[in-house]
Amino acid sequence: MLKILFLMPALLALSACLGPVKTPTINTYTITAQQASTTKGTSHKGGVILVSMPVASPGLDTNQMVYIQKKHQLNYFAHNRWIAPPAEMLAPLLVQSIEETGCFAAVVLAPFVGNTEFNLQSGITLFQQIFEDDGSQVRVGLHVTLVDSTSEKVRQKWIEVTVPTQENTPYAGVVAMNEAVSSALRQVNRFVCSFK
Repeated sequence: MLKILFLMPALLALSACLGPVKTPTINTYTITAQQASTTKGTSHKGGVILVSMPVASPGLDTNQMVYIQKKHQLNYFAHNRWIAPPAEMLAPLLVQSIEETGCFAAVVLAPFVGNTEFNLQSGITLFQQIFEDDGSQVRVGLHVTLVDSTSEKVRQKWIEVTVPTQENTPYAGVVAMNEAVSSALRQVNRFVCSFK
């Protein structure tokens, strides 16, 4: 018992010397696609388009940033995160970019109570940085479906965009991902505005 009493002050002094454990900083990033609209001035379709919340493929429904070094193996950066899962970041960007085209009388995000003539559904199939021997690149993949609720016509499109990074770092991946998403949104805009 006396040994324990003598050891306690020594252990406390030793722990005080070691100091507090420093936790690593988590870097948080977002997607702010710029100038996505390429169809400004296109003839106005009228009607309201409902943009449903995108559905992410398994492994992409998290705010963790995905990277790949080996085929079919998803990894996540330890100290880098998206501000929200890709679907949550992409939904308002879809609304904003389609709105900027002027192709519809209104663009609304689900859930929405009211009549809509069109419904855009989308799935995120790729949202990752890929490291290879000669550098890295990011890849965004979307599957979009547009439904005309009046005529019940349905059109679908697969979109895949690859953008090389300037460096093999998570931040360079974020910069490239913003560019890739902007490019994908431009393709979505052309797709929905050409729907007849």
